[in-house]
Amino acid sequence: MSFIRITAVIMTVTFIAVFFLAKIFSFDGFYALYKDSRFSRDGLESAKRFNPDIFLLPSFDGKDFFTSVNDLSIVRRADVRANLYLYLTSGRSYVADSIAKARVLIPVMEPVLRNYPDIPRDILLLPLLESGYDPHALSPSYASGIWQFIDGTSSCLGLRNDSYVDERRDILKSTDAALRHLRDLHQQFGSWEVALAAYNAGAGAVRRTMGNDISAKGFWATVDRQGFRPETNEYVARYAALMLIYKHTVRFGIEKDIAILPRPELDSVVFVTPVKLDLLAAQSGIPESVIRSLNPELKGNMTPPYSERYHLKVSAELKPLIERCARDPRWQM
Repeated sequence: MSFIRITAVIMTVTFIAVFFLAKIFSFDGFYALYKDSRFSRDGLESAKRFNPDIFLLPSFDGKDFFTSVNDLSIVRRADVRANLYLYLTSGRSYVADSIAKARVLIPVMEPVLRNYPDIPRDILLLPLLESGYDPHALSPSYASGIWQFIDGTSSCLGLRNDSYVDERRDILKSTDAALRHLRDLHQQFGSWEVALAAYNAGAGAVRRTMGNDISAKGFWATVDRQGFRPETNEYVARYAALMLIYKHTVRFGIEKDIAILPRPELDSVVFVTPVKLDLLAAQSGIPESVIRSLNPELKGNMTPPYSERYHLKVSAELKPLIERCARDPRWQM
């Protein structure tokens, strides 16, 4: 190999190495904006003023929403950077608690997502924003469950809410309903940003606000002119910020704040007659609070009397105890 060719190879390798080192240090510079866990006005302003061009962040324009989160180009937006700072300071305990719950519930939700191969996996992180993965979360507008459905929407999606159950609080059924709803919104609007805004504000409100420019670019332009109501204006940026924290807990320094919660392997036992939870607890030796925690959709002390086959969720470890009770008629009504 000639001297010129060797020199060219060395220069090429050196250029590539310098480029990737620059990338590494650029991201380190970005994460350094969030090293403090206490809120300060100066820290928030520093996050907003951050110049992504200095640190070689990827281009944001024209990218799919979830791609822009995964390659960090979404942080070119000041509203995303500001929400990152707010969640890592004043909202830090909420975020740490929500991620701990997410790590328990997302494996439960993933089998439902497999029925929707056209929906990105990261959509399962939306409850970070909606509810913190609390099935009992109830908003001022009476939206309920981890996906925060109002009664009208949940009814249209086939979720039951009566004296016995509120299926908005059922992890599996509400997740299926949410994925169907989000898929339909994405098919309507052709953009995940717009679909998410419609999930928050309603499809009609989004159409009225955006007019003829229903696209990802039109969405961000509407956000920049504060065209949506305040909650919707911040909704997608807040979701992006929470996804980034979830994906980079170590780099953002929040991993040490996240509790490790039990992750029981879930199963179910079928009951053909109504079940009184307190009696079931007494017969099985399983605390009623444990049975309720695995079946948050149940409102009262019993399963619905109209259900001929009710699937009571149990941990795999405790399933034999519940099955033994299911065969014993003494505790039944």
